[in-house]
Amino acid sequence: VEPIANVVEKWLKAGKPMILTRFINDPGSQWERLIHWPRLRESPEIDLHPQIISAIKGSKFAYVIDKRSYSSLTPEVIEILNRYK
Repeated sequence: VEPIANVVEKWLKAGKPMILTRFINDPGSQWERLIHWPRLRESPEIDLHPQIISAIKGSKFAYVIDKRSYSSLTPEVIEILNRYK
């Protein structure tokens, strides 16, 4: 995790946007219904690693987006990407 946290920190210090997504598996989701997988619903399973949290702390360029689908291209992510065209 440390090399990734270092890259994140350097990227943000350069004023570049960083979008991190966090998957949440809601009750009744397709993962639960189709493959009977009930994990990744709440803390600590959905928490970002402490080193990543430390790397993004206080940055106005870091975004953490909760997602409930396979794709990371959520409406929130698209909105953020449009800000940096």
